[in-house]
Amino acid sequence: MNSLPKHGRKKSFKMISLLMFTYNEQDHIRQSLESILSQDYQNFNLIILDDCSTDKTYEILKEYKHKDPRISLYANKMRKGYCYNYRKTFQLINEEPQYFAWVAGHDVYTNTWLSSHVNEISKYDEVALIYSKSSRIDKNNQLIPHEYESINYFNYIIDSDFQRVKNIIWRGSGYGNMIYGLFRYSIVKQMNKFPFTLVPDMMFIFELSKWGKIYLLPEILWHRRFVNKYDPERQKRVGFNKIPRYLSVNWRIVNFFILFYRTVISIPSQKKKRILGLYLSCNYMFRYFIDYIKLYIFKLKY
Repeated sequence: MNSLPKHGRKKSFKMISLLMFTYNEQDHIRQSLESILSQDYQNFNLIILDDCSTDKTYEILKEYKHKDPRISLYANKMRKGYCYNYRKTFQLINEEPQYFAWVAGHDVYTNTWLSSHVNEISKYDEVALIYSKSSRIDKNNQLIPHEYESINYFNYIIDSDFQRVKNIIWRGSGYGNMIYGLFRYSIVKQMNKFPFTLVPDMMFIFELSKWGKIYLLPEILWHRRFVNKYDPERQKRVGFNKIPRYLSVNWRIVNFFILFYRTVISIPSQKKKRILGLYLSCNYMFRYFIDYIKLYIFKLKY
């Protein structure tokens, strides 16, 4: 692996922004921050937004802010939920970096996590997102076996824009991994703000596929912590300060209209991108219409 710049040395890459939002992470935030701050690629800043934690999370964050000048710390005046926090942390970037990534206050990163991503994405101008495999851990750092160990989604070898957006709809998986990958800032800046809906990471990745390719690093470079099983009702509670009325409708239907609006209507005036967005939305409609039939007519497992 090529040597990479250390914090305070001459830069060979533009600054990278790492974005974190927290809520009641006192049990894991120290381990997470230590793993991030000890990366072998040190040329980054870390923007942290606390979402009105009621435990000692914010006090711990202030402690780390005083120790490391790369940390910028902010706090919401009232609890907002993770959809807002994805959006707000991106808006808090004050110097345009070359790349950025969201990081979680309960996950753990190997010390080569960032350098491995930077080394690869810098080779491919057309790549909008690079992410790696992960393992799952519980609250005690014990590995959790799971059925998605074999997730290997990527589309950087697909040159056709239309084939690429079709592929992400029908073959995409592991969006919870992708959203914590390294993004090319100049591409995401062109997109709409982070969506306010259920499974927003999936919708964000779908939209991103219009603008660039997705690259997978085959190594396990971070450990995702799972404490609660996925539950749509819980996701509504933690995702929003006030649950939007439109989420009383099945999320698959809601997300079709959100995707259509974001990729066809509310985009820069580029005819090809609008047509591509329409193609993406139609593929989504067919894919999730089939899932809807499986779930509610044939009662099959999703």
